[in-house]
Amino acid sequence: MTIEEISEKVTEYGVRLKTIEESIKNLGSLTESVNTLAVNMQNMLSMQSDMNDRLRDIERQPVDAWRTIRNTIITGIVGAIVGAIIGLALSQV
Repeated sequence: MTIEEISEKVTEYGVRLKTIEESIKNLGSLTESVNTLAVNMQNMLSMQSDMNDRLRDIERQPVDAWRTIRNTIITGIVGAIVGAIIGLALSQV
């Protein structure tokens, strides 16, 4: 092998080494981007969980109000019936 051939090989290897270094740099940047994306996704998941809890509470409010109204109506009806029965019983005595 001549000195010129060796010199060409060294130049070629130098170019290949620069290409590999750029690839490694790009891979590092990609790894950092994926890590940032994973952190952002975790934060979004946490926020979504909090929003689901708040939505569940908001949805529950009308149901709880309806149950209170229903129970009050049922209590009133039962009270009226019991009062009528006691009234009839007392009027018979």
